[in-house]
Amino acid sequence: MSPSIVSSSSPSRPFSPSHRLLTVGLLCASSAMAFEYMGVGTVMPATAEQLGGMHSYGLAFSTFTLAQIMGSAIIGKGDAQFGTRTLFTAGTLLFLVGCVLGALAPSWWLFLIARSAQGLGAGGISGVCFILVAKQYPESASAAMMAWLSAAWTIPGLIGPTIAGALAERLGWRSVFWAIVPFVAMAWPMAMSSIEPTPAPSTLRAEAPASRLRDNVIVQSAALTLGIALVFSAQGQVPWVGYVLTAAGVALGLWGFARVMPKGTLKFAEGAPSALWARFLISAGYLGSETFVPLGFTHVRGLSLTRAGLSLSVGAISWVAGSSLQARTGSNDRAQRRNAIAGALLLFVGVSGIGAACTLTEVPVFLGVLGWAIGGFGTGLSLNAVVSGALARADEDDKSVVAGALQIVQSLATALFSGLGTAWLEMGLERGQTMARGLSSLFIIAAVGSLFAVPLSFRTWKRRV
Repeated sequence: MSPSIVSSSSPSRPFSPSHRLLTVGLLCASSAMAFEYMGVGTVMPATAEQLGGMHSYGLAFSTFTLAQIMGSAIIGKGDAQFGTRTLFTAGTLLFLVGCVLGALAPSWWLFLIARSAQGLGAGGISGVCFILVAKQYPESASAAMMAWLSAAWTIPGLIGPTIAGALAERLGWRSVFWAIVPFVAMAWPMAMSSIEPTPAPSTLRAEAPASRLRDNVIVQSAALTLGIALVFSAQGQVPWVGYVLTAAGVALGLWGFARVMPKGTLKFAEGAPSALWARFLISAGYLGSETFVPLGFTHVRGLSLTRAGLSLSVGAISWVAGSSLQARTGSNDRAQRRNAIAGALLLFVGVSGIGAACTLTEVPVFLGVLGWAIGGFGTGLSLNAVVSGALARADEDDKSVVAGALQIVQSLATALFSGLGTAWLEMGLERGQTMARGLSSLFIIAAVGSLFAVPLSFRTWKRRV
């Protein structure tokens, strides 16, 4: 990370005296979530084996993801209703309880409940981070703060699996959950000391309270989450059951999605809505396809897990570098648009390279690793640029909704691409399709999708509020 991001004591910097405690608190919370995300994945086989959960191993991840989407969806509209301080406290408490319950869980089903609590809390904390960037950091500091949040996720991602594995070998898998608790406990008081109280709803908008059930943000968020769960549950069902579940899931999910997202999102409107869709496509392109990189390198190219993981580490490091460049150069609309477009194009190159290396034996592996480094750099450059563009173009009353939506689209893109991509691979294998061919289709979709972020970036910066 460049020192220029953090060394200044200017009030417009994340580590200025007026923002220092808030920044450190949010970084502690984000690092704890990142370590949990990567570390728990490392020890999950041992956890499932001891608790008798090998028959439903995937539920440990899907319950977390679905709960995370619901937590993110509640945050945007819930900010005006409940207040930022309340939401951050609730998210932190849920995540903390989930970690403690996971460490103490005597059975697999209780462990899954703990994973759901962790997911709800993680979604809430992540959404609040975006809200605070929008509300309490000046626009000149938002890019730098986004770079630090990226680093807070990426660096634990590099060392988390190694540390978690060492802890599990010496102290048991439960120690991984206990190791997270102190960081979450430290994050709450530091951040809370600086989070400004949310004005009473009556001073924000002259609207009637959400008395009707369909207007309740929790109901809307639950509808979105349940819709996704129904679509995923359709996999492996007999045809007519699968069709019914998919149709019901899509209808329910779209109903919830339309109500938790900012106005104009479904119409791809200029400004913040276009920025949200650009973030969706970039997240699907990088984070979604990242799910299948180890699969391609190990099952198609015959590499070890260690060598396959190396490419992911290279991408993570270059992501931080891209975020840092955006923080240094994205000081105005023109620069942000340039970074968003350049990043999307670099992501296209990166996904194309890693896809070719994963599926074609003629392509040297090192070219794929180089491609993934390019893709990671482009992702860091473009994702944070569209965040800055979205927040700058949101109406003042809608900043919290847009901030929450930024986290929703990232979680949603990753979950949909990973989940539906896995279903596509399974269907192909059942019909005799090779793993390489199925993976190549997914990488092509991810690469082409990143290109569509280019016109959406033009639409983002076409409107100035």
